[in-house]
Parts: sequence; structure tokens; C-alpha cells
Amino acid sequence: MGKIIYSFLLIILTGNFIYAENIKNTDFEKKVLKRKQILLTNEMEYKDGQSSSGASAFLIHYNGEIYAVTAKHLLGKAMGIVPEVLPSNFNSEIKEWTLFRRYSPNEKLTVKKLISEDNNMSNDVILFQINEIPRKTHPLKVSTEKLIENKKYYLIGCPYKETTCNQNIYRISYKEKQHNMEIFTLESKLELSGFSGAPIVDEKGDVVSILVAGWANNTIGSIDLRTVLKNIEQIK
Repeated sequence: MGKIIYSFLLIILTGNFIYAENIKNTDFEKKVLKRKQILLTNEMEYKDGQSSSGASAFLIHYNGEIYAVTAKHLLGKAMGIVPEVLPSNFNSEIKEWTLFRRYSPNEKLTVKKLISEDNNMSNDVILFQINEIPRKTHPLKVSTEKLIENKKYYLIGCPYKETTCNQNIYRISYKEKQHNMEIFTLESKLELSGFSGAPIVDEKGDVVSILVAGWANNTIGSIDLRTVLKNIEQIK
């Protein structure tokens, strides 16, 4: 898993990129993307004075509760946080973590606490309870359907270089499972800077997984969101 995360960070830090076409004026965009805002970004400040911002996050709705989801590796070097904050220590070390639409920083959701305190970094997903019920951000239903090889799915995100982007959508296809990773192939190249924690959804607009890694061969790695459901069940 360390190699996977390192490969993803290499793409961010060196400026290498994978291109992909942003889908526009399709039925899917009109029904899902244009309906409500899905994509969020992160801003964090720790009690030791460290702070950072960026990457991606989103909300899910499950069993009557709304949770925020992002990638676990945002607790460390990917966001310039050194030493890395362990999930089990997060609630005692965080001063404030907020989520907002990329260019609407005044409309923030505040994280209440991290509820998935698993320190296994290969399970690269964290869950937050939030303080407010969002009015302008759409929580996603988590799909319970099995991923199907070669089926089309959609990645929602924004490259950092697109300075006016709130959310784009990109076609991808499911390839295979490798260890705990779900591997997807991009239809074309995409600059992945800023996509850590971005949602992957099916044709219904239900979230199937969260992006956590990317490689230069037009493939991306994600974690199945049923892992998230399992973590939620453990706290119920």
C-alpha cells in the first residue's frame, strides 16, 4: 500500500498527469451533476499549529445519518502534516476540520469528530460526523451493488489548475480488484492533483468507491465504500 500511495503522491508533486474528458451536456450530468453540489474540499488546523487545505471529500447518507468521507492519507505527508496524525489520535489533536465547496469557503461544514479510528493505513478511508445538516451539498447514497468488470462509472472531481471548477465528471470503467483496491481505467488522461478523496459513482449517482491512488498508465485506485458501511456498523 505504501507504494500505491507513493505513486499517487509522485503524480501530485512532480506535475505528471493523466488526461480525461470532462463530460458536459449529457443526461447523466443534467440528472446528477447539475442537480446539487457533491464535491467538497478540506481545510484543517491542528492544535500543534499545523494546517493545510485541499484535496476532495463528499457526504454520504446512511441509516438516517449524514457522514463526511475523505482519504485517510490526508492525515499525513500528502497534506504536509508531519508527523502523520494517527486516526486514533485525531479527535484529541484536531483543532478544526471544515468542508466546503471549492470556491465557496464561507459556506463551511464543520467536522464534529472522526468515527473510523482504524490506524491501518491500507484502509485509506476516514469517516466524520458533521455538526450541521447541509443545505447546498447533496449527500450520496452508497451503492450496495457489485462492481462489474468493464462497466462505465463516473469520477467526480476538480484538477487544481481549473481555478473556476466546482465539480467535473469523468467517464471511467471498472477493471479489477487488487488486494483491497478497486482499479478503474480512465477513458482519457486526467491531471489528478486534488482528487484524493473524490467519489466514484454509478449511473444512478450512487457512490461506489473513493479515489485514493493514481498511476501514469491511465488507471486509478479506489476503496469500495462498503468498507465505509462496515465501519459505520461498528459504531452503531
